[in-house]
Amino acid sequence: NLGVLRQQRGQYAEAAREYREALRLDPTAVEALNNLGLLYLDQDQPGEARMQLQRALQLRPEYQEARVNLELLELRAQGTPPVSSYAQLVQRYPQQASLWLALGRARAAEGDWQGAAVAGEEARRLSPGLAGAPVLLAGVYHQLGRLPEAIEACRQAIALSPGEAALYNNLAAALAAAGRRGEALQATRRALELDPGNVRAAQNLQQLSQAPRPR
Repeated sequence: NLGVLRQQRGQYAEAAREYREALRLDPTAVEALNNLGLLYLDQDQPGEARMQLQRALQLRPEYQEARVNLELLELRAQGTPPVSSYAQLVQRYPQQASLWLALGRARAAEGDWQGAAVAGEEARRLSPGLAGAPVLLAGVYHQLGRLPEAIEACRQAIALSPGEAALYNNLAAALAAAGRRGEALQATRRALELDPGNVRAAQNLQQLSQAPRPR
């Protein structure tokens, strides 16, 4: 889902446009309402978030994700820190992959790379098609120095979202750190094919091209 990917990157305006377009095409799209509610929650707009989530539940009362996100909203309103909020929620809903992913991101934001890896791996186990899980794990494994696993996670992320230039940038970074310069150059060039204006890819290409070749 392109909107979810935009939201994960902090591109909130672009994500909102994707969700609203989905709702224009189908006003009963509860997934779009749930995602829009989460977006408002990320932007610290609890009133708007509650309205979208409640609307999703009105349309589909059994929709667990919206119910979970309403609980998250209430925890945030009480001032509960993100890691503690998600830790509580995964105890209540241990099969909800998106909660494990959110817990992993919250732990990563605090520099708890090992804890983030555990949560991200659980998210991936529960939902192998959850695009955000390998993206998280790629960065976390890189931070932990587990470069073969970082590279594999990057490839998994690309398999789920093959048109995303940023994922090839991530792969290039992991490959370069592992000393695989030629493959890193290939990944960087692929990023630029997908997005010719990608600044990070252009910088990476320049750096990789200037780097001395290993003897």
